[in-house]
Amino acid sequence: LAPSVLGALLVAGEVTVDPWLAPIAYARHAHENGATIQRGREVAAAAWEGGRWRLTLSPAEAEAEGPEVVEASVVVACGGLLGDALEALHRR
Repeated sequence: LAPSVLGALLVAGEVTVDPWLAPIAYARHAHENGATIQRGREVAAAAWEGGRWRLTLSPAEAEAEGPEVVEASVVVACGGLLGDALEALHRR
């Protein structure tokens, strides 16, 4: 601990958990069960049509082509600090 720490709290039976552990485990489990994980992509548009999501994704950094449209019955939004902006897309 840092020298500036003035105190601590001990709760018997509790543990400290790495905050990245659960989301990484969820992603791994989803991938092992057939999910496609898109990283480094911006969702430019989202629409719920005919019981499926239709998403327009920005091009990946390595791609020179334009946006890609994907469809899925289930989408897990992982917008982090931009979650509100991501949620607003389907309300337009």
